[in-house]
Amino acid sequence: MAVCRLPKILARAGCRVNLLSFEGSLASSSRHLVRHVSIAKSENSPFAQELCAHLEDRPYFYQWIIIGDDVTFYELAAQADKSWLKEWFPVEPGSDAVELCSSKASFVGLCDEIGISIPRSRVCHNLVQVRDAADAFVYPLVLKKAYGCAGKAVRRVDSAHNLEPAYCELAGEQPLVVQQFVDGLVGSTAVLFDRGTPAAWISAYKHLSWPTPFSPSCQRRFMLHDDIPSICQKLGKRLGFHGLCGFDWIHRPQDDSLCVLEFNMRPTPLLHLGHHCAVDFGYGARAMLDGHSLLQPPQKADINDRILYMFPQDLYRSLAEVDWRGLLRWFPGAALHDIPWDEPRMMARMLWNCRGHMKNGVLGLLPS
Repeated sequence: MAVCRLPKILARAGCRVNLLSFEGSLASSSRHLVRHVSIAKSENSPFAQELCAHLEDRPYFYQWIIIGDDVTFYELAAQADKSWLKEWFPVEPGSDAVELCSSKASFVGLCDEIGISIPRSRVCHNLVQVRDAADAFVYPLVLKKAYGCAGKAVRRVDSAHNLEPAYCELAGEQPLVVQQFVDGLVGSTAVLFDRGTPAAWISAYKHLSWPTPFSPSCQRRFMLHDDIPSICQKLGKRLGFHGLCGFDWIHRPQDDSLCVLEFNMRPTPLLHLGHHCAVDFGYGARAMLDGHSLLQPPQKADINDRILYMFPQDLYRSLAEVDWRGLLRWFPGAALHDIPWDEPRMMARMLWNCRGHMKNGVLGLLPS
């Protein structure tokens, strides 16, 4: 969903944006695109091959290429020939940063290495190791696949009785991460890195996630915390990340500490809300492309402690749960929300299919 909002953010800052995606992607309905290059879905023509051919036909055409989702990142990172990725991939394609970004198991080791607080964790490769980890921890626990997104690869385990069923749901070839469940306020931070240096960031609590506690959020509340700039600096320096990404965390009010949960190597849904915290990711990106340094630390949100209802996620939740009070909040002026009024085609498609999102895609920024 974050990719759908990016064309407007970037175009407003003077960037010219192309989109390369499969047919019917939600982002293709943005009126801020210069061009949409549509790819027909086919098992014989993977997305990476289409992108490679597109870039070979247009050498040095794009100033910046943004990977839109996890699936595309995984597919590109798995390419045997990484030479064509080197000039634009968000991390060095042949380095360990690829695995550290994409694997929740490797991310545990990364946080230990660079001194970032995480929940008590153990990487396991079979049920015996998972049981050993559970015996060493205290229930409830969280069980995660090393790879996965949108909460589909995460399970909460409240007792030993639930451990094996949760393991069977997630077990496969990849390792699992067993983590101690931490009580607190879950949230995330969206970041723009300029060659490993954080240039802009904002953070918000996930006031409500749906349909499960590990699903994407449908309600947000902005926040500031003194630890976030340090976390951004440590991650950027170690990974050398260049571009838009984010990380999830838990804020423990009892000691005001942050515990980082995982890293998201793609644009995250907070980007279009930066103006509430005096942050403009579009102008930050434009300054980066022009070779300037523009540092934008977030300011106290202009909406104070109000809840922001995410469109279309919270509207879909209200409809699915027959939440009449929730539906009333969607009347104009009744609450704070982020309806894209200036993107009528996109808004109509979101309403038609509230869970629609771009399965594969990249954005390309043209020289202005």
